[in-house]
Amino acid sequence: MNKKFKNIIFDCDSTLVKVEGLDEIARRKGLLKRVREITAAGMNGYLPFSQSLRKRLKIIQPTENDLVWLGWQYVQELVSDAAMVIEELKFRGLNVFILTGGLLPAVEVLGDYLEIKSKNVCAVSLKESDHFRASGPIGTNDLDTFKIKFVQQIQETGPTVLVGDGMTDFEAGKHADLFIGFGGVVFRPQLKKLCQFYIEEPRLQPVLDIVL
Repeated sequence: MNKKFKNIIFDCDSTLVKVEGLDEIARRKGLLKRVREITAAGMNGYLPFSQSLRKRLKIIQPTENDLVWLGWQYVQELVSDAAMVIEELKFRGLNVFILTGGLLPAVEVLGDYLEIKSKNVCAVSLKESDHFRASGPIGTNDLDTFKIKFVQQIQETGPTVLVGDGMTDFEAGKHADLFIGFGGVVFRPQLKKLCQFYIEEPRLQPVLDIVL
């Protein structure tokens, strides 16, 4: 049983998996060029997440079938050792969570594959064209703060680590006991400068070396 940390929270896109979900749907529909710049602006902290999401969804207009397809793309595009790392963390007694601005139906497919409890998955539930809600125990419509609120709630149960690749992850990570930046999929120099720990290799094994 690990005594150092109780909880570990992973971002999904460009952390557990090697793709950005909405970019993949946009690529499938021939819309990637229009969407990619908006994704980058949000991930680098130049555009609030809620604005980035609305702009991209307005262009892409994903269907339910698109989101199921994306879920299986997530599974196929897992970072090479992600499943092994998660299995080891659970074996060592840590609670594993996914916290992401990705859309819930797709993230649920990935969570099921990794055997992460549905209650431990917090993503964005799209109810109608411009109405969003973060899933999970926090249940909020404020998509610019939901990551922070989720981390705060989990951290109250014990020492918590957050692993992510973007600035919204970093801001939420301020409310964890430790933030680990992941640049194994997309290297972000501005994020590296802010991190005590920053992983540049395309695998998650170093997370085990840090937290166990």
